[in-house]
Amino acid sequence: MNITRKHRISLTHIEDVDGIGAQAILLRKFPDLVCFQTFYSEFNEFIKKIIDLNPDILYITDIGFNESYRTVYELLGKIKNVCWIDHHLISEPDKAELKKYINDFIHAADKTVAAELTQQMFLPDDEIAKKIALLSHYRDNTIENFESDRLQAIIEINQKNQENIQKIVFLLSKGEFEHKWIQEQYDIYLKEEKIEYKKLEERAKEFKIDRVKVVISFSPFFATGKQTRYLLKNFDADIVFGVNPRFQLVSIKSHDINAKKIAEEFGGGGHFDRSGFSYANLLDENDKLSSEFIEKVLKAVKENLD
Repeated sequence: MNITRKHRISLTHIEDVDGIGAQAILLRKFPDLVCFQTFYSEFNEFIKKIIDLNPDILYITDIGFNESYRTVYELLGKIKNVCWIDHHLISEPDKAELKKYINDFIHAADKTVAAELTQQMFLPDDEIAKKIALLSHYRDNTIENFESDRLQAIIEINQKNQENIQKIVFLLSKGEFEHKWIQEQYDIYLKEEKIEYKKLEERAKEFKIDRVKVVISFSPFFATGKQTRYLLKNFDADIVFGVNPRFQLVSIKSHDINAKKIAEEFGGGGHFDRSGFSYANLLDENDKLSSEFIEKVLKAVKENLD
């Protein structure tokens, strides 16, 4: 990160349409915005670096909340203005503590997503911002939509390509939803998708805890949220875990079991039906899910069954 003076900074979640969409709306509103993206697991370190930039205002979008973030609440108070926009679950004590250090906390506990909150606050009458917010809503609420799904796909394949992520944000901010480059990136994704779905199925491990069916699989290609949606749909499971060892990330999805409580066992968080956490050393020397990780996951599921 180039440590020079920045006036207005945005820090958003890098993994999905909602985080990228929220930032694109902010960039549309503020063309001088400096944009950064992060994984949940890297949020604390990013905040420490942003403090050195001494911005006039920091916008945080779609980052979520977990216990580890408490260590930077006080640091946020050193920034002149902080506007935090989010829709993930947060405890009342955490909410009260966070509000001590930031200026604006915009939060929704229903199906409204971060990009929608951002659009309503900053560009309520802008048609392009409305479309970005709608695409984000579709994706976060698992509503099938080609444009939203395509955007998610190209975000996934560019997780380690900072230049391309910035380009996605820029194109969305300009309303370039059908730009040639977007389709080119999607074509790259499609070439790999079918092969990787088959691998995801082959790597899947199934377990029974009482009457609860647990499925765990991994892919270095798919984002973890995409894995869990596929696993839950195709394996008739009660709870599923999607793992991306490349980014040391794990997602949990279930219709009936509290995924957030399980994620919190590993320092993560999220929503009741979908949550996540970071975990190092996910694979063993044979490039299979480590037995230690699987044992800890199954133990956490068992302890959190109602």
